[in-house]
Amino acid sequence: MNKTESEATLRRLSHYARCLRMAIANGIDIITSSSLAEPCGISPASVRKDLAAYGEFGKQGSGYNPEELLGVIEKILGITNPPRVVLMGAGRLGRAILEGGIPGTRYQFHCAFDIDGRRAGALIGELTVHHVDEMRTILDGITGSSG
Repeated sequence: MNKTESEATLRRLSHYARCLRMAIANGIDIITSSSLAEPCGISPASVRKDLAAYGEFGKQGSGYNPEELLGVIEKILGITNPPRVVLMGAGRLGRAILEGGIPGTRYQFHCAFDIDGRRAGALIGELTVHHVDEMRTILDGITGSSG
């Protein structure tokens, strides 16, 4: 596999992971390559080829176990632990994202910032909104870096 193909495959794997998370959330026990291919606008054969590049998964004609396949894809992508993210903007959309999450993802929101001083100090879910001027101090404290 050349570099361009591997980058494209990795991008598609992240889409497959999102589809698998949604399938799991909807109680789907078996998912087919067609179900993974359709949202990505590719053929089921391309899904099977992408997955085959990393090993043998599922049974031919039977589909895949979403939880098992998701675990393998997350290992391939190096995201076995959900990423911690920072939300910029705690207006209507930001509030909706913090309260309801983003379907098909497992992001863990660590903190939220907004440029509007009136939102600073507001509690959304379990997070306190901070003014954007505090971002460097807060993020340095989280990462343990300085400067």
